Amino acid sequence: MKNNLDLSRFTGMNRMIVLLVLILSAATAYGWGNLGHQTICIIAEHHLTDRTKREIDKYLQGESIVKYASWLDRVRHTPEYKHTSGWHSSSVTEEGKHSLWGKKYRVYEGLGGEIEKMKNYKTMTDSAVAVGIKIIVHLVGDMHCPGHVIFKGTSQKYSFKVFGKEYEFHKFWDSRMLKISRQITPEYYAKLLDSFTPAQRDSISQGSLKEWIEDNASKVRCVYEWVEPGRNYNTMESHDIVMKGSALSDSQIRNAGYRLACILNGIFDNFFGKNI
Repeated sequence: MKNNLDLSRFTGMNRMIVLLVLILSAATAYGWGNLGHQTICIIAEHHLTDRTKREIDKYLQGESIVKYASWLDRVRHTPEYKHTSGWHSSSVTEEGKHSLWGKKYRVYEGLGGEIEKMKNYKTMTDSAVAVGIKIIVHLVGDMHCPGHVIFKGTSQKYSFKVFGKEYEFHKFWDSRMLKISRQITPEYYAKLLDSFTPAQRDSISQGSLKEWIEDNASKVRCVYEWVEPGRNYNTMESHDIVMKGSALSDSQIRNAGYRLACILNGIFDNFFGKNI
C-alpha cells in the first residue's frame, strides 16, 4: 500500500507507533482483499447513472469509490467505527435462510441501516454522506465473499493444505484464493467479468437485501464440500479447488458489482430495484 506520509516528522516512540499503524492498515484488507473489492467498485462505476456519478463525485470530493473499496477495514477497529466490526458478514441458518442468530455477522443490519439512512442523504451533512458511501461500497463486497457467509452450526475454524501450503478456511476463501488464481490488476479483472447484458444485470440486481443474502448462501455453501479439515490436497486436487473457487469468485464479484451499482443509483438517482 503506497502512502505519502513523511516519517521524518516523527521521532522515537511516535515513529514506531506510526509505522505499526501503517503495517496494520496494509494488512487488514479482509473480504476479497484489495483485488476483489476494487474490482467490484470498478464494475459498479461502469453502471452508475450520470446523476449518481455527479453526486458521488461531489461527496467524495472528486475521488473514485475504488479508492475507498477497503476503507472500512482500515478503520473498523478505531473507536469511531468500532460499531461496524460486526457488519462484515451475514448470518444464515443451516439451510441458508437469512437469520440474525448471533451478535456478529450482521451485515443485514449494518448495510441495510446505511441504505435506509442514505435514502434521505439530502438531509445529512456532506461528511456523513461520504462515510455512508464508503461503508456501503465495502459491505456489498463483503456480503458476497464465501468466507463472509456464516452458516449456523458450521465451523470455519479449521485448516487444510493447497499446493503444500496450509491455509485457514476463512482466510483462504477471504482473499488467499484470489491471490493464487488471479494475478491481474483490478481494471483487467473488471474488464473480464463485466460482460453481461442489461437484462442479465437487471436480473441479478432484482430482489431485497435479504434475498441477496440467501442467494449468496445458496451459491457459496459448496465451499464447505470442496475442502475438509486437515486435508493435504495433492497438486491435481489443489488445481481443482482453485479452478472451482475462481469460477465462484468471478460470479460473486460480478454480482456484487452490479448490485452495488443498483444501490448507489437507487440512493442518488431514485433508481432502486423492486425491493431494495
